[in-house]
Amino acid sequence: MSPSVSRLQLERWAIAAWPALEEIAYDGWILRFADGHTKRSNCVNPLRESTAELDEKIAICERAYAERGLPTVFRLTPFSEPSSLDDALADLGYEAIDRTWVMTRPLGDLPTLGSIDGVESVDLASWLDAFERLGVLPPDEMAVRREILSRIPSETIPLAAGPTDRPAGVNLGVHDGEAVGLFSLYVAPERRREGVGRALVEKALQIAADRGAAIAYLQVEATNGPARALYAKLGFFDAYPYWYRVRRDEPETSGPTSAKGTDLDYRPGGL
Repeated sequence: MSPSVSRLQLERWAIAAWPALEEIAYDGWILRFADGHTKRSNCVNPLRESTAELDEKIAICERAYAERGLPTVFRLTPFSEPSSLDDALADLGYEAIDRTWVMTRPLGDLPTLGSIDGVESVDLASWLDAFERLGVLPPDEMAVRREILSRIPSETIPLAAGPTDRPAGVNLGVHDGEAVGLFSLYVAPERRREGVGRALVEKALQIAADRGAAIAYLQVEATNGPARALYAKLGFFDAYPYWYRVRRDEPETSGPTSAKGTDLDYRPGGL
């Protein structure tokens, strides 16, 4: 990772690149809601130092999610604030799940790849159609996915491989200044181990570098060995992990302070 890019900056890029439908700033934390579609858009991100009492703050977050009919999910990193939060959540019965690695690589040493056969730049609507044809998500979740992607404030790099009526795979880059994030890489099961995934990543990196990006990042679950191996071959390395904590037995909706009160600062997407 470039020494000028902090882990917190990577977090900010990633949050901006994958918007929520609703976002709340609360005492250094960001609460995100998207009708339950993906944990990353429906979780508490404890990015900055807090001033409120931790127990009360957690309870207010729980009420905010309960009022929306959602489970309370915290997304934690080794640098989440306060540092005692992970242990506090564990003591409250929050289970740690889905350990994930943020991987990154500089683009200054990117080789000249030339034309990459079979991978094409498409518009976002066509990309979403290809994504839907691949059957990654059930139909009832696609409407929310379309809404989330329509809210991306930065330049997107939608890529698809194969014919439009029978796509072999898709990849989505989000270019924001010096960074490009890679999201939603998916290859049809019958086309795996043919180099489709590699071609989709290489093409995204090439386009982003041509447009001025200096660093790429992505997020991959720790248990996804094949994907991690592919990214390592393409020059990505581990920057830091994150994980979620989920409370299986949700509390009652009553609490010390309403999430719709003055303690929470409502605003549209963005940090």
